[in-house]
Amino acid sequence: MEIAELRRRLLLAHDKNESLEIDLEAERVKVEISEEAKNKAMEARNIITSALNVA
Repeated sequence: MEIAELRRRLLLAHDKNESLEIDLEAERVKVEISEEAKNKAMEARNIITSALNVA
């Protein structure tokens, strides 16, 4: 009986770990996308600033 309970707990912990790993990867992707958007916005700002300086 105790072994069955320990196995159940182990499976729950394993499932929770997998879920957390998936969540962590999703957060990493969000950060990467945000960084890319920030870089593109900075590039656009630099282009606009250069164009205004020329004009």
